[in-house]
Amino acid sequence: MSEQPSQDGEGSRQLVLLIAFAALLSLAVGYALPAFALVMERAAIDPTLIGLNAGSQNLAIIVVGPLLAQTVRFVGMRRLLYLMVALSASSAAVLALVDPPYAWFPFRILFGGSLYVAFILGETWISQGAGERRRGRVVAIYGSFFASGLFAGPLLVQLTGVEGPTPFIVTAGLALASGLPLLFLKGFGPPMEEPARWNPFAMLVIAPTIMTASILYGVVDAALLSLLPIYGLHAGIPLLFSPVVFSRFFAPFCPTGPHNICEWDSLARHQ
Repeated sequence: MSEQPSQDGEGSRQLVLLIAFAALLSLAVGYALPAFALVMERAAIDPTLIGLNAGSQNLAIIVVGPLLAQTVRFVGMRRLLYLMVALSASSAAVLALVDPPYAWFPFRILFGGSLYVAFILGETWISQGAGERRRGRVVAIYGSFFASGLFAGPLLVQLTGVEGPTPFIVTAGLALASGLPLLFLKGFGPPMEEPARWNPFAMLVIAPTIMTASILYGVVDAALLSLLPIYGLHAGIPLLFSPVVFSRFFAPFCPTGPHNICEWDSLARHQ
């Protein structure tokens, strides 16, 4: 009995570190997507190509997703998180050397894929580490900090501007900074179950509505993150203020997330 408080305290510490990791990583995403879009806009790239370039970040997860569980079992969750942080930072830095911007596609796929894999791993660790009793509250807090990072990222564009290599250096720095909390984690992450031996794309047949909604959400999300600042720019908003158009979209989710998600969690428990 005397060891339980210590175990609970260590578990809470792990969750705090993981939430800090996710918040810093979402800050990198919230900064990079509008900043990269504005860089392409300044290079006179067609808005359609800008949207496709941003959407390409989601392609990697479609390919890697089905292999992720087996990869975690082989490499380890903590090691894979380190690898994804390093890959996201290096691919963002390489973009500064690639010209013209429409040649960014392979590096945007690497950047987005590594970020989303890191998010999936972090969310899995948080969900399993929280336990059944407090999972709703922990996931709600995680969601609020995630939204706060997306909210703050575009505001950071106002401070750094989009001239020269600055957006890419800042993005790489934020990605690397997200790895700092991981250094204080203990263990190698929760164990992964043996992955199911079936085609994950079969979910399109089993649950077409949910899967279609998820795909559409990914498309809309990528377009929103990248094209809203461009819309603001064309609407006459100054360059360094146009990312605020996107930032304000996430503002309501920052303070209200924990309250709303905990209500849903409580409702699900009593059904």
